[in-house]
Amino acid sequence: MIWHCLTSLLLLTATPTPPDLDYGSCVEFVYPITVVVPNGNRFILNEDDDWSMVERWYENYRSREDFTFVYPVEVRTPEGIPRLLTDDMAWASLRTECRKLAYLRQVRPNDCFRLEYPIVLVLPDGTARELVRDTDWQSIAAWYLGHDTEASFEFGYPMVATTIDGYRNTIESIDDLESLQEECYAVANTYWDAEDLQDSDCFETIYPITVLMPDGTPVSVMHKDDWERAEDEADEWYDNSDSDEEPTFQYPIRVRLTNGTIKSLPNAQAMAYLLHYCD
Repeated sequence: MIWHCLTSLLLLTATPTPPDLDYGSCVEFVYPITVVVPNGNRFILNEDDDWSMVERWYENYRSREDFTFVYPVEVRTPEGIPRLLTDDMAWASLRTECRKLAYLRQVRPNDCFRLEYPIVLVLPDGTARELVRDTDWQSIAAWYLGHDTEASFEFGYPMVATTIDGYRNTIESIDDLESLQEECYAVANTYWDAEDLQDSDCFETIYPITVLMPDGTPVSVMHKDDWERAEDEADEWYDNSDSDEEPTFQYPIRVRLTNGTIKSLPNAQAMAYLLHYCD
C-alpha cells in the first residue's frame, strides 16, 4: 500500500510545475476518488497506481495550477482514523497539519521533546503568526490558500521545547533545535534492560513494577531481591509458548534520584533519556 505524503505538496496552494503527487506517510485515500485537473478534465482513481494518469496530464500540459477533488473525499490517517474532507479548506487544513507533523517528527525523533505553545511562525511574506493551540494551524492553511507561494514558513525564536523528562529548554536558533535533535538521536540509541532497573548509580527503582509478557500476562516484581523469582516465572511462560517476542514493562515506572527526587517515567523513551544522562 502506498502512503501519500502531504509534506511534498508543500503546504496548500498552487504547487510547482508539475505538482508533486508523492504524498508520503500522512494520509491514505479511500478509493474511488475523482481528481479535477486545471482544464476541467476529471480522472476517477480506483487505486494508488491510478495517480499516474494525473502525473501524465501534468507532464503533457505543464500547468502550474494544482488539482482539486470532487468532494466529499474520505481519507484515513496512518493510525486508521477516518476523516471526511468536504471542501478545499478541509483538504488544505489537512495538508498543513500533515506538514507540521512531518516537521515535528523530523526535529523530535521518538517523541524526545515537544515544542510548547505559543509558537511563532514567520510566513514567506514576513508576517508573524502566533499559535497558541493546535487548531490555530488552520489559520496557516487559510493563508497559504490565498497566496501563490511554495516557500515554507520559519519558526520565530526563542521557543521552548520540553524534553520527555520534563526539562524545559529555551531554543534560541535553528542551531539549538538541531542540537536537541542530535541529542534525541543519541537518546534513541541508548540501550537498557532489566539490569539497569536493578543496579543504577543515579536512581533507585521504586517497587513494585510489572513486566508484561507478549500476550499481556503480568509478572510482578515486588522488591529488588524479587527479580530472580520473576525471571523464573517469565522463563516458565516462554517454555509454554512459541513466542519469540521480548517482554515489556508496564508504565509508569517510578524512580528515586540520588538527590531524593521521585520521578514517574511514562514510557521506555523516558527511561532511555534518564539512563543516557546517567552515563
